[in-house]
Amino acid sequence: MHVPTGPSALMRAIELQESGEESPVVHGWRFAERPSTPSSIIAPGPLQLDRSALAEVHFKLLERLAPPSVIVNREHEIVHLSDSAGRFLTLTGGEPTSNLLRLVDPIVRSELRSALSRCGEANLPVTVIDLPIQVDGQSRLLDIRVSPATEIAPGFLLVIFDVREPGANVTGHDAPRATLRDVPIVQQLERELDQVKAHLRDTGEQYEASTEEMKATNEELQAMNEELRSATEELETSREELQSINEELTTVNGELKAKVDELATANSDL
Repeated sequence: MHVPTGPSALMRAIELQESGEESPVVHGWRFAERPSTPSSIIAPGPLQLDRSALAEVHFKLLERLAPPSVIVNREHEIVHLSDSAGRFLTLTGGEPTSNLLRLVDPIVRSELRSALSRCGEANLPVTVIDLPIQVDGQSRLLDIRVSPATEIAPGFLLVIFDVREPGANVTGHDAPRATLRDVPIVQQLERELDQVKAHLRDTGEQYEASTEEMKATNEELQAMNEELRSATEELETSREELQSINEELTTVNGELKAKVDELATANSDL
């Protein structure tokens, strides 16, 4: 005998999540539609989901459990970001932008720019570790991993932000450092490295400011070029008008010369 059943708990949870909040959606992925049969007379059976629906469930679960991530293009413009990646991005004053380097914390901007550049040139994953950052008013260490999309989406890069507490261990990185931090020469080298990073950060900011100034100057030069082109067109029009007037004067001069010749002939006859 058929036992009356309703929609499964998984389907209800997915429907509540879809209706309750906006989440990233990959084009072409949707759940298979179910027949509009009353739940009290639906025959028992497993939940019927097509492959695209299962792929979307997999994608959403991975995005929920994975660390914050961002997908950027060759110009480092953000094309997609996970739900939890927004806390690492900050809008500043001025013209709105979607450039990742303009939205991240200035403390990690130079390292992120270098990682993006190296990953784009070598087409290989690049990892930057132990970047100090403030998250929700607390000091944390940030690890950034930049990976190329390779044949899946050529030209795009995946940026992953992994935040951890300063005392947390990272395999292959923190264990050796913990044993060397007490050495004076290591402390001196770390201070020099911090100074170099600060200098590099300032240089990057100056470069960005110079780029903005050059862009503004280029726009002004383009405007001046347009004005000169307009003035040249006006001069060309004036020249054509003067040429037309000159031709009319030449015609009138010829007519007057003919009249003078007629008057001279008439005078000779008289």
